Amino acid sequence: CQDKNGLLWFTFQHSKNLGIIKYNPDTKMITRYNTLDQKYKLKENSISGLLIDNQNNIWIGYYSKGIEVLDQQTNKIASYNFENNSLGDNHIASIAQNEDGKIFIGTIGGGLSVFDPVSRTIHLFTKTESPKSLLSNSISTISTSREGSVWIGCWGGGVSVYDKRFERFKHYKEEKNSLTGSSVTCFTEDQKGNIWIATDGGGINMLN
Repeated sequence: CQDKNGLLWFTFQHSKNLGIIKYNPDTKMITRYNTLDQKYKLKENSISGLLIDNQNNIWIGYYSKGIEVLDQQTNKIASYNFENNSLGDNHIASIAQNEDGKIFIGTIGGGLSVFDPVSRTIHLFTKTESPKSLLSNSISTISTSREGSVWIGCWGGGVSVYDKRFERFKHYKEEKNSLTGSSVTCFTEDQKGNIWIATDGGGINMLN
């Protein structure tokens, strides 16, 4: 990721001591964030998600220890996790921000948490009996489209698309004339606005 100051942020998953590396292309300076560093101490070195939001804050998603948010102006860190009732699970899969500034946090088993930076509140969405709920609590990837939709890839469920007007979801499942796989690994949007969906074992699908 690249922040508003032009700094590059690199993350590593399942690493013993790498964690996060920040690189300044102008000065060639490298700053390391890991569990051993006293100034920039991380909870763990396995980073599964990273987001730089529209305020230039760094959202760090840990593989098993929730979320930390670094305010680059004050160097203060805020924590969100299962223990403080902020997240449905501490295993983070993906983090994204929509055009309204809301932060979408996908977990592996605990559903979706949506953080509102204005009210400073978090809304948890999980799979329920309602047909408008998430398809699965195990989320693999989240992506935002140019027209404002939030695409949520579920592991073993398909795709849930967040409707911000009513805070509910539209679904695409593995079935005839729809998805060819239920476990979604990533999204991308082409120049025409088509959404390309990669699945585990089901190939690639395009929605227009």
